[in-house]
Amino acid sequence: KCHREVELMALGVVPIITSEVSIKSYMEPPKENIHYIVCKNPDNLKNILSNISQDKWEKLSKNCYDWYKQNVYSKNSLKMFLTKIFYN
Repeated sequence: KCHREVELMALGVVPIITSEVSIKSYMEPPKENIHYIVCKNPDNLKNILSNISQDKWEKLSKNCYDWYKQNVYSKNSLKMFLTKIFYN
């Protein structure tokens, strides 16, 4: 895991995650095909990307931004952290 992925999500960038990247260790982890795309190897990346419509890209981008605002953005992350501790 790297903060680079979530920093880019703040801009609406959709991460392309490979098998060696762990993105599951957040309190509320991003979800595959909602917040990020999985690519097992570079050979199939072009095929994956060519099969995503413009509408789907826009939804993924918005989902990334929304996830960032809820989970990482400083004003909301403390609230989420405390909610998970006290009410989960």
